[in-house]
Amino acid sequence: MDDNEESKPVECCRNCRFYHLHGPPGGGMLRQSCRRFPPTHFLGWPHDDPQKPDNPEEYCWLWVHPHVAANGWCGEFEPRKNDAIMDLLLSETSIPFRCQNILEKHGIRNIGQLLVRSAEELLRFPGLGETSLSQIVKLLKKHRLSLLGEAASNDAPS
Repeated sequence: MDDNEESKPVECCRNCRFYHLHGPPGGGMLRQSCRRFPPTHFLGWPHDDPQKPDNPEEYCWLWVHPHVAANGWCGEFEPRKNDAIMDLLLSETSIPFRCQNILEKHGIRNIGQLLVRSAEELLRFPGLGETSLSQIVKLLKKHRLSLLGEAASNDAPS
């Protein structure tokens, strides 16, 4: 195996550009899905409702992307284009030092760890307010990224 092969990411869902890690607003169980193709629909009930309706007329149409495992694979693998940014330490960004300290107290040391948090969750950190949050969002938008539950900007510079 040559050095170039060793530096390539393992071809699994976690390293694929179509992999999407998401969860309900305000925290809860994270889910993993594949965004390679549009969602499919089926007649069912929401997964967050533990009671299956007795009457089929209570079912509704649901649209979902396929759920995947981080170490799964399908043959459609495409490496993420912004892998380097995921490992970028907050100390190497324009986020103010005070804000970095608050985030580090909660185990957030790089951009990748920041992306699995929602704005609501970050605002619950003592000392982190709207000004700090807007600086975080601005940094992420610069790289076409966003916090959990928010849309990433498509008009940011490359």
